[in-house]
Amino acid sequence: MDKYLLLNNFRNHEYVKLDLNTDKNIFVITGENGVGKTNILEAISMFSGTRGLRHSNSEDIVNENSDKNFWSVTFSVEDGIFVCGYSGGKRIYKVSDKNVRNLSAFSKNHHILWMTYETDRLFVDSPSKRRNFIDMFASSKFHDHENNIRTYEKLARERLKILKQTNCIINESTNKWLSVIENRIVNIGIKIEKARRNITNDINNGQDESSDFPRFHSEMSEKLNENEYKNELFSRRQKDFFTNSTTYGPNRLDFVVTHSQNNIEAGKCSAGEQKILLLGIFLSFIKENTQNSQKDRHLAEDEEFCKRSIDKKCLILLFDDVIAHLDSVHRVLLFKHIEALRAYFEQNCMNIMIWLSGIDRKLFEEFNDTALFIDL
Repeated sequence: MDKYLLLNNFRNHEYVKLDLNTDKNIFVITGENGVGKTNILEAISMFSGTRGLRHSNSEDIVNENSDKNFWSVTFSVEDGIFVCGYSGGKRIYKVSDKNVRNLSAFSKNHHILWMTYETDRLFVDSPSKRRNFIDMFASSKFHDHENNIRTYEKLARERLKILKQTNCIINESTNKWLSVIENRIVNIGIKIEKARRNITNDINNGQDESSDFPRFHSEMSEKLNENEYKNELFSRRQKDFFTNSTTYGPNRLDFVVTHSQNNIEAGKCSAGEQKILLLGIFLSFIKENTQNSQKDRHLAEDEEFCKRSIDKKCLILLFDDVIAHLDSVHRVLLFKHIEALRAYFEQNCMNIMIWLSGIDRKLFEEFNDTALFIDL
C-alpha cells in the first residue's frame, strides 16, 4: 500500500503530500520558523481521538487564507487509509473511503503521544494544561477516557443549566433531578480521576535508575472519594450557581511533579530542568507500558490476548522542537533514548513511528542513517 500523509486546507498548508514509502521509522521535519512544521505534527495528532496537540476547535484549523470552510488530513499507513476532517460545521471521518462516526479503527492499532515547545511551560502554566497533558497519556492507554471526559463536561453543563434555570431555588422535584445528574457526574468523575492516577503510577514506575534524566515523583493533587464527592456537589450548588462553574471534581485536580534530588516542585526548577523532567516523564510512560505489555505478552497463553496487547499497536511519537533549551549533553542523551527505543521496537517486531521537528538539520545528524529527512 502507498504510504503518505496528505494535508488539505489545514492551517497554513493549502495542499501538501508527504511520501512515507520508506523502511525507516524516524521522520525529521526541518525548515525555518513559520513554514508549518508544527502544523504537520498537529495534523497527525488529530488521529489520536482528541482535539490534537493544540487542543483547538475544528473551525480554527481552517486555512485562514482560503475562502473554503473545510480541512482534511489523510493518513495512509499499512493497515488502511484514514481521513480526519471538518466540513459543513462538523467533523468528518473516513476509513478506506467509507464514512464512519469516529476513528476507533485507527486507535485500535495506533497510539499517538506528543511533546511540543509549548509543553516547556507546563509546570508554570495553568492546571488545565497539566490535566490535558496527563489526559493525553490516559487516552492512549484507556480507550474510553476521552469519551468519559466529554460525557463529564456535558453532565456538568447540564447541572449548571438547571441551577441557572431554577435560579438555584431547589424544590423536591428539582432536587431529585439534580441528584440523578450529580450521581452520574460522580461515577464518571471517579473513572477519570482513577485513569489519571494510573498514569502517574506508570510514570513513577517507568523511571530508569541508570538514566541520566533526573528522578521525580508525580501524583494527582487529590483522590476522589465517592461519598465526599456527592456531598461536595450537593453543598456547592449555590456556590456553583454564582460562579457558573463546577468547583469540585476532576476538573479541579492538578498534576503535581516534584524533582526528587532537589526535593522541590517542578514549577520552581530552572527552565532547563523543567524541560529535562518533562522528557523523563514522557520516556518513563513509554518504557513502563512497553515493558508491561511485553511481560503480559510472554505470560499470556491466550493468543487473542496477545493480539490485543499494546505492543501489537503502532506507537507514533511526535516531538515538536523538543531540542530547544536543551544543552548538547541532554540533546545527545535524548537522541540516544530515541534511538534505543526505535531499536527495541524493531528487535521485538513492534511498530513505531517517531517524528521530530526543528530548524537546523545539523542538530539531528545522529539520525542521518536511520531517519527520513523532510525539508519544508
